[in-house]
Amino acid sequence: MPAVTAGFPLHRFNNQHPPPEYSGLVVTSDIDATYLQTAVHSLRGLVRAALEKAEEKRTIPGMLPILRAFRDGIPSYEEQIPLYFVSASPPQMLKVLVQKMELDQLVADGITLKDPLRLLRRGRITQIKQHVLYKLTALLLNRCERASGSAIEEILLGDDSESDAEIYLLYARILEEHLSEKELRETFDELGATSREQENLLVLARRQDKSRVKRIYIHRTFARKVEDLPSHSPDLLLAAKDAFQIAIDAYVHGWFTLQDVRNVALELDVLTLASSIKEAQERELFHEDIIETVHQDLESIGINIEEAPDIEPKPLIPESEEPFRSNVHLDLESALPSIRRTLEKSAHQAQHLAKRAIHKAQQVNTPKQD
Repeated sequence: MPAVTAGFPLHRFNNQHPPPEYSGLVVTSDIDATYLQTAVHSLRGLVRAALEKAEEKRTIPGMLPILRAFRDGIPSYEEQIPLYFVSASPPQMLKVLVQKMELDQLVADGITLKDPLRLLRRGRITQIKQHVLYKLTALLLNRCERASGSAIEEILLGDDSESDAEIYLLYARILEEHLSEKELRETFDELGATSREQENLLVLARRQDKSRVKRIYIHRTFARKVEDLPSHSPDLLLAAKDAFQIAIDAYVHGWFTLQDVRNVALELDVLTLASSIKEAQERELFHEDIIETVHQDLESIGINIEEAPDIEPKPLIPESEEPFRSNVHLDLESALPSIRRTLEKSAHQAQHLAKRAIHKAQQVNTPKQD
């Protein structure tokens, strides 16, 4: 296979891949609005995410126990499951994200971040706001760096604030080889890929291996309706109301123990748990025997869901922090000249400061003459 290259501006950090003999689960998760309770798609969220320290960042209730449970390995495994993060956050956020994961005692095998500045310099404003092409490239790169003979089943976690469902479903179709080369080219062209990126993506997509997407979890952080998501098979994608539904589904698949489900439930209030179970029953997500087993386990630790009032909990992220709507959005294209001037000014100032520092250093190192 030709050398694996990205083409699309992104940064990959500390990517550790499973040994060639590894076969089993690999988990890839989004960060913002999936793991962390931030809204980087709103103006307020962008500012907050950029300024927050690691200890100030909040996790989505229940998602940290889920990521830990997957990472620590399922009951039938004797080793940890590889865990990767693919986020649209810029590389400047890496340090604080790593610090946050360390505080949460969460170990990742790799983090991929988007490079908006390189996109800005190339005038690709649309790709700054859209993430399908970027995340698809990142997923295909990670897949192509694993041993081709490994039987990998991927679990993908995302949210409803971006296009995670669309991205993951497209990635699954590529792995199942459901798209011809012509269809792939048309798809990449529609996503705004350059000719070079299209050729790189074709190389990545054509790769022959045993990787398949086993399960897609879309956490409806913004309480989007299930019918608003792309058409999908419920056997492949679960549009989860909350982390509790994800945990129960993972338990049904044999990936979680009841203790793992309990750990997730302990981060949620009774109102959220009751609402989650009610919706799961209405959508017939789980067999009644599973619901009863979970009920009994929670009752054993003093959590009685049936006593909760029938009130719908608020969305995890307030409406004021939801993604930009058509009437409230950040017009990056009109802001481009100003952004470029700011970057040029910053570069000029940095160059000036560097010259001053060199001049002072030369003065210090020059012996004084009597």
